[in-house]
Parts: sequence; C-alpha cells; structure tokens
Amino acid sequence: MKVVNGMKRCSSRLLYIATCLVLTACLAGCNELELKSNWRDREILIDGDAREWSGLTTYVEKGNIAVGVTNDDESLFLCFHSPTREVAGQIVMHGLTVWFDPEGGSDKDLGIHCPIGVQGMPPYHEMSQDRRKMKDMIQERIAEAASRVEILGPENQVHGDFPVMDIPGIQVAVAYTDGRIVYELKLPLNTTDETPYALAVNWDKKVGLGLVTPEIDMEAMREAMGSRTPPEDIGGPGGMMPGDGVPGGGGMPGGGRGGGMHRGMPQPVEIWCRVELTPAGS
Repeated sequence: MKVVNGMKRCSSRLLYIATCLVLTACLAGCNELELKSNWRDREILIDGDAREWSGLTTYVEKGNIAVGVTNDDESLFLCFHSPTREVAGQIVMHGLTVWFDPEGGSDKDLGIHCPIGVQGMPPYHEMSQDRRKMKDMIQERIAEAASRVEILGPENQVHGDFPVMDIPGIQVAVAYTDGRIVYELKLPLNTTDETPYALAVNWDKKVGLGLVTPEIDMEAMREAMGSRTPPEDIGGPGGMMPGDGVPGGGGMPGGGRGGGMHRGMPQPVEIWCRVELTPAGS
C-alpha cells in the first residue's frame, strides 16, 4: 500500500511538472508579466543610479532583474538593475535593445539599442600579459559600448545613431560596476518636432515592453578574440577572473576560472511585459 501511495504521489508530481512545462511553453511568446506604471511622484535623474527607484521596482525571476516603470504626461521612465555578473556581463558585452509596442503586444516597433556591445577586443594572448592593463581595456570598451545609442524600427531598421548625450528627447544611462548593472531610460510619449522618436502612446491601451539581448555568434566571437581556445585562467569572452570588476567570472559567457567559451554559454535575455500607464489626473 505504501508503494501504491508513493506511485500516486510520483504520478501527481509528474503531472504537475508536465502542466507547468506546458504553461511555460504557452507563455514563452506572450507578455506574461504585468507591470503598473504609477504617476511620477519624485525627481528621476537618468544617471545610472537606481536609488531614487526605491519602492518602484518589481523583481523578475526569469531574468534575475528588478524592473520599474513610472510616467508623467510627457515621458515614460524605465529602470532595471541586476546584481548578477552573468546578466550584467551579457548585456554590456553583447548589447541590449529595449523594445516598445504601443499596442501592448510583443511587436518590435520602437527599439532603443544601448549598450551596443563591446567591439574590437584584442586577442587573449595579448590581454593576458598584463591583468591591470586588461581590466582597464575592458572598462574602456564597455564605456564605448554605452556611449552611443541606435534608434531601431521594425525589422531592426536603424532610424538614427546618436551619442548617448545627444538623442532628441531621449535620455539613456548604463552603469556597470563590479558585476552589477543599472539601466535607466526616459522616453517621450508623444511625437513632436523636438521628440521625433517617441512611443506614440494610446492611453487606453497597455504598452508592450521587451528587454532583449542578441544571439551569441560563437564563431565570430572566436575569430574576433584571435583564439579558438582562450587561456584557462581568463574564463571566456571578456570573462576574466572573478572579482576583477569586468564581465564574466561567475558565469557570464564561459563563466569563471576555467570556464572558457567552449563551455556552456548563457541563453540570450528576452523578457516581455505589458505596462499599464497612469493618465494625468487618475
């Protein structure tokens, strides 16, 4: 009888797991996360510092990040931050696009591509010569990656390419420190001569919001790094050593000592949600 009960418990557990898997698969292409954008009640500086977002963010387990949205009658303000080296490293090294769909779905209508991803990394054998020089070089490349913004439309069409401090009507800030990332964005809600890139919001509808990193091209990465098998103490593309203050070292591509990019690579980040804006006077 105990065996039968055990089998029943096992069957129930398997049924529960199978049901969860089916639901996960069904939600994979949907905006499964609902966010409420409260009316902006404080000054928000787009400076890569998340302290003023206290009490405004929601933890998203899927991406191990905290996301917050607030708005006034002119702009949407977005902040997300992650304490994990894996997520932060993937974003700064490979780039991130924040997509918006004013109809509330997951169509890629308007994209803010920043950071654009680290470019022009030297071969591993050169970087491994001087670890301090290597760290400074990585940080310099990260700063370059966050210094420009591409404005994208459907099919990833580039509508504009601007220095981060000179985007008409848009403000973006990306801060990366010791394996942690903070991203802030201010996006106009209505298109004007001064704000040609805007959400074109419909107050009666929710807004689709996507945080998306690109697929990782392994072969291109190997060629760019000048080595098919990086030294074991570097630990993967840009990975370096844990605690060096540069991406990787705890799992970001290759992750940590002896990881290497021929080992397990992280899956691209793709988080979609539906945001309910708060109209003036609500």
